[in-house]
Amino acid sequence: MASSGHVPLILASASPRRRDLLAQIGIVPDAICPTDIDESRRKDESPRALAERLARQIASGGPISVAHYMAEANQHYYGTRDPLGAEGDFTTAPEISQMFGELIGLAIADIWMRSGRCGQAAYVELGPGRGTLASDALRAMARAALARVELAQPIQDDAPHEDAPVATRPSAFDRRTLLRGAGLALAASAVGAVGLGLLGQGQHYATGKGEMLRIALDDGSIVNLNTASGIDVQFTAEQRTIYLRGGEALFDVAKDAARPFVVVVGDARVRAVGTAFTVRHEARRPIDVIVSEGVVEVSEPRAAPVRVAQGMRAMVDLRAATPIETAAIAPETIEQELYWREGKIAFRDTTLASAAAQFARYNDERIVIADPALAQETITGLFVANDPRGFAEAVAQSLGVVTRIDGNSILISPT
Repeated sequence: MASSGHVPLILASASPRRRDLLAQIGIVPDAICPTDIDESRRKDESPRALAERLARQIASGGPISVAHYMAEANQHYYGTRDPLGAEGDFTTAPEISQMFGELIGLAIADIWMRSGRCGQAAYVELGPGRGTLASDALRAMARAALARVELAQPIQDDAPHEDAPVATRPSAFDRRTLLRGAGLALAASAVGAVGLGLLGQGQHYATGKGEMLRIALDDGSIVNLNTASGIDVQFTAEQRTIYLRGGEALFDVAKDAARPFVVVVGDARVRAVGTAFTVRHEARRPIDVIVSEGVVEVSEPRAAPVRVAQGMRAMVDLRAATPIETAAIAPETIEQELYWREGKIAFRDTTLASAAAQFARYNDERIVIADPALAQETITGLFVANDPRGFAEAVAQSLGVVTRIDGNSILISPT
């Protein structure tokens, strides 16, 4: 046995359900050696009849084990009623809210997307139940572009007795109603932990300093949030609206001509149908729109809408005489601007003062340039966004300067 590497699997149960469950995942036991427990369900057996049968077994064969007794009792009990739901003995999380299953589905979809969207993916839920959690998880996966190819039907050989009451699963509307109040707080915390969200309309998503978040929306659009950014999502039958509350976001918009996709930033609006673009909004700075694919329409109350095509940038300054200005942007510049999706910052002839300001967006540890002349020196390179010390060391080697750690500051000086 050691030479072949095969370890025999002996199934200590004659239950057809267990054999079928194993077969679904490609496992066939080498042998079946059931215990002396009769696992077949007695369809019309009443509690009294069960007690009488157990008494006859004890009278004819002597005492039975506690395990034997409990197996018989459980087989009768769960074979004649549905233990789940309001009419049963207990209620599980998926019976109360679809949130639990959806979060599992979103976590799986997130792993799938991060691993390169492999063509072969299987979701298997092994165990008893009605498939409530699996249904919720699969629905969330499909929304996140992990389409369901095949869904194995649950095995029904242990279905409740036809005369037994069957508790119905709450509808999606009923379960959503139960989410009001404390449940909504759970939704906010869970989405942050998973790093992905699509639990419906009217959602808020945010990142802290140094965090990035990828969000799959209900319509198939993808939003990438940069550091210290926040959005509110409001979808209706007529329009898909995103409110950028601050920071930076990259939008990869699913095409839907009947429902335009609009990003609202204060009084400015960016309208798209199917395209990819970024919007950045920082305090006391113009709104920056970069279109990497397709066309968007940028508007604000005082000016006519401006169409911004692929390879162009629009700067929206609501205080300026000309609030919307556009300019062409080189492909390499667009690539440089989007390195944050990989957790990196790209500089090309960037002053140290500007580079330090960029690192401050991602880190509490701040880079301080002690000399004004040194602050105007330029640097080119690709750096890890959450590693300001690594950046400072690279500057020291490149420019022959000195770095020093002072509390929460990284000081860079000529000597």
